[in-house]
Amino acid sequence: GGSDFANLFLMISSEDDSMLNENTLFILDFMKNNNNSVMNNVHNLLSDFRTKVLPLARVCDKNGQKADCVSTWGSLPLFCHRASDLSLELPNISPILSKAIGDYKRYEELPILICSALVSLISTFDDSNEDDLKAVNNMTIALLPPLFKYLEHTQDNNDTIVSALAHLLANTPSSNLSKLFKKLLTRLLSSI
Repeated sequence: GGSDFANLFLMISSEDDSMLNENTLFILDFMKNNNNSVMNNVHNLLSDFRTKVLPLARVCDKNGQKADCVSTWGSLPLFCHRASDLSLELPNISPILSKAIGDYKRYEELPILICSALVSLISTFDDSNEDDLKAVNNMTIALLPPLFKYLEHTQDNNDTIVSALAHLLANTPSSNLSKLFKKLLTRLLSSI
């Protein structure tokens, strides 16, 4: 599953972490292109993305390898599909996702990739697990503001973004929805 691929991905990445090598990129492409047959029947660990894959994206960013950085982030939806560590990992990764959404000027592809991952995460988590449900609720509170800010600055009304917003809003506690609605109305009225 995703954890096995993350371990393999880490093993074959370049030893000095100066760049992703061809084998690492091959594994990434394989994971993304075969996600239905490889990942659907397993429980993935979101922590593996944060601890094993994301550091490689950071190295790519530091070295100016924008395409490799985006490609690395492209594996996020796979780790979100049926993630079994939501209650433990969402508090750790939500701020990272929020920051990445806010970095859309440098990496315009990241908000779409993150939205795709959010749709996968929310549509496959077990909402009868109270801890996971609470973690998802808290994640929605953290990610809705940067997503709305992103929408203010883009002309891209991509279906993936709309779907992610719908999934997030459906899992946002009602008390937070009314606060968010007031903020949006205030922002809208001030822009008129």
